[in-house]
Amino acid sequence: MLEVHHEYGALGPAPRHTTGAAITFETVARAAGVSRSWLYNQPDLRAEIERLRARHRLPAARPVPDRQRASDASLLRRLDAATKRNRQLEAEIRELREALALALGERRTTDT
Repeated sequence: MLEVHHEYGALGPAPRHTTGAAITFETVARAAGVSRSWLYNQPDLRAEIERLRARHRLPAARPVPDRQRASDASLLRRLDAATKRNRQLEAEIRELREALALALGERRTTDT
């Protein structure tokens, strides 16, 4: 198992990787009590972490079968709906900003 040694003394072996969490520089650094930058600057440790990461990578997702893929027409409808919703939200934001400006203007005139 990977052991991390620091210039101030051995930090001991990192805990076994049994949680199913991804092997990352962050998880190794946290387990060993060192910084990620320190790990990156240790060529042997960096190579070992990268090797373990490659070994534990999840297999690529299988492509979606043709019958389950969204059609171009369906995607265009969804895009049109999202664009319409964005325009509605932009108009609402514009109206709210105008209302806020009016309210602040009225407040300013009553405060003076």
